[in-house]
Amino acid sequence: MATVLAPDPAAYDVDTLAWAERQAELLRAGRFLQADISAIAEEIEELAGQQRRELRNRLTTIVQHWLKLEISPHREPKNGWRQTIRHARVEIGILLENSPSLRRETSATLAKAAVDAAMLAIGDLADFGELDRERVLRIKARSFTIDEVLTGKLP
Repeated sequence: MATVLAPDPAAYDVDTLAWAERQAELLRAGRFLQADISAIAEEIEELAGQQRRELRNRLTTIVQHWLKLEISPHREPKNGWRQTIRHARVEIGILLENSPSLRRETSATLAKAAVDAAMLAIGDLADFGELDRERVLRIKARSFTIDEVLTGKLP
């Protein structure tokens, strides 16, 4: 009969990597009673949260730069903004490839990201003296679809 050891809760707080490797080893060996199941469940939930945050951050970046492309009267640094959008699109593609179930959350996440992006774009444009009331209203009124953000032609 297997010996049941109480999980060492301090190990997680001391060295998360060593703890994770030990938990994986215990699970692979079928030594479930020795594994820190509660903390493992929390880590799995946190992983899902990280993926949602990454999706939102990437969508925010795309919309923020898209808004600046549409609103800024200057030519530079528009190429850099386009490069940033293309990079974020690739990263979102990888994220959705690795976690296809996240795709069902993209539209709702975009709605939240667009609010964040509008505030950031307004701040960025204000920093460069490119903001007036009309531009603020255009930014706030602009809406995006997920298809537009992920595959649409850039301004």
